[in-house]
Amino acid sequence: MQGGRMSRGPGQPQRAVVDELRSADGYSLSRRELEEIFVRGGEHGSSNLLRALRGLQRVRLVRLREGPDLDRSRVSLLLPAEPLDEDAIFRVLAEIGNVNAGAKR
Repeated sequence: MQGGRMSRGPGQPQRAVVDELRSADGYSLSRRELEEIFVRGGEHGSSNLLRALRGLQRVRLVRLREGPDLDRSRVSLLLPAEPLDEDAIFRVLAEIGNVNAGAKR
C-alpha cells in the first residue's frame, strides 16, 4: 500500500500499452512506435508513458530494454510460462547428465 491507496492492477495507460503489444508482430514494439501511438496521438505524455512502461516491467508484464535512442529501445510483452511435463523434464536432465559425463572425461 502506497500513499494510502492499494493498487487494483494495471491502470488505463498500462492496459492500453499491453493491448498494443498483444496486437504487434512478435509482441514487441520500439519505444518510438509507442511514443507515436500514445504521445503523438495525444492520449498521454512522454513521461506518463515511460512511467506506465516501468510499472509494467516491475510487475513482469513487459520487458523494457533501453537502447541509446527510442528506435533501439524495445518493449516486449512477457508471455506466461508454460509448465513442462515430466517427460520434458527427464529429457533435459538426461541431456545435462550426458554433457556432464562428457566433460569429466
